[in-house]
Amino acid sequence: MTGYEWAWSRFRILRFVFFMLLIVGFSPLVPASLAQYALTIEIFWGVTLFLLGRYLWKWKCPRCRKRFAGKTRKWLFLPQYCPNCGLQKYSVDPGAAPGAAQGPSRQKP
Repeated sequence: MTGYEWAWSRFRILRFVFFMLLIVGFSPLVPASLAQYALTIEIFWGVTLFLLGRYLWKWKCPRCRKRFAGKTRKWLFLPQYCPNCGLQKYSVDPGAAPGAAQGPSRQKP
C-alpha cells in the first residue's frame, strides 16, 4: 500500500468492527449454552466497545499525527479534511499540498 492508504484502510476496518460490535451487542440472540456466561460476555463487549470507540475518537491524521477530528464531535465519520494540516479524508497521496485538500476556490466574477 502506498502513502496513507494503510492508515485509512485501518480506520475503515476499525470503524466497521465498532459498528458490528454495537449491532451484535444489542442483539438478543444469545445461544442457551452461553447464557451462564452472559454477564462476562456483556462486560467484555462493553469494555471492548469503549476502548475501540476511544481509539477511533482519538484517530490521528496520517500526515501531522494530530487528532483528525480536531475539536469536533464527528469522530465516527470524521470531517472532510484535517483541521491541523488540511489533509483530505481518505487521501492516499503524501505529497498533496495542504491547501489543495479543501478543493478549488470559487471566485465571483
